[in-house]
This record gives sequence, C-alpha cells and structure tokens, in this order.
Amino acid sequence: MRVAVAGTGSFAKYFIDEFSAVGHEVVVLTRSHKDFLDGKKGVVEQRITDYTSVAELVEALKDCDALVSTIFDERYPSSELHLKLLEACKQSPKCKRFIPAEYRGKFSPDEDAVFYGYNKPLKEALKEQNDVEYTFVSLGWVADYIVPSTNRNHPDIGPFHPLDLVRAP
Repeated sequence: MRVAVAGTGSFAKYFIDEFSAVGHEVVVLTRSHKDFLDGKKGVVEQRITDYTSVAELVEALKDCDALVSTIFDERYPSSELHLKLLEACKQSPKCKRFIPAEYRGKFSPDEDAVFYGYNKPLKEALKEQNDVEYTFVSLGWVADYIVPSTNRNHPDIGPFHPLDLVRAP
C-alpha cells in the first residue's frame, strides 16, 4: 500500500516511521524539501505542495491509496486546507481513504468549542459524500510529552502541560 502523509511535523514523523515499519510505501506531501527525509526507510518521494491547489493535490495523490493529514497552518482555517485535500481525494482515481488532522483535545468540559469547531465544515462535507472513506483520530493528551525530549518527536509545551515537571513541588 502507498500512503501519502501530508506534513512533516511531530505526528507526521511517527506516521512515516510506523507505516514504513509495516512495509507501506510513504509519499510525503510537504511545502518544501526536507533533508531529514532523504534516504529515510520507506519514504518513496517528497512531493512539494502548498495545499491550496486541488489540481496539484490530485496529481500528488495519483498513485497513493490513502492520505493521512498532519497539517495545521495558522494562516488558513484548518478546514479550508482539509476541504481541498478531501476534494483531491474525490477527484483522485485511486486515493479514496482519508484521515484528516484532528489531533487536538478538549482540555476542560466548559471550554469554548475552538478546539472542536475548527474542523466542523470538513466533518459536514465528509458526512455528505460517499466517494472517500474517512476516519477521525481523537487522541487527548499524548504520553510523549512526559518522556525525555531525546526520546520523542514532540517539542516541549512548557506550562501549557497539566504536569509541569520543571516546577513540580
């Protein structure tokens, strides 16, 4: 199976490693060439895209069976970019499975919907179509934040973390 991974950040690195470990070929969609991916096991190719052109994305996905997005871009509403990825999957002759980026969590019951509402247009679009299978992965807190930084891909998040191990009594 050939899987496209959109993005090259913390979550993308885990997906790339794990897909490669089980024998899948990985195509990485990225805004710019990443040297750390050169020669990486399982990575077939890096395809440069800014994620805004559906036609460009269709071409990038032409030989992929599935798409996993890990992108988050503060310049665009997340759903805007993901709607373009969905449309590219719909137009693709082959890529009919999609896991959009949904890696935020709800941190308290009385919190505003900012953490859930940002992908609402995408969720509605996915429900209204039948061309592309989809899955949402909702994680909550990632255990990697409590292991030494040398053993993880995620950066430190400082005082945002509920367990501040630096200033713990």
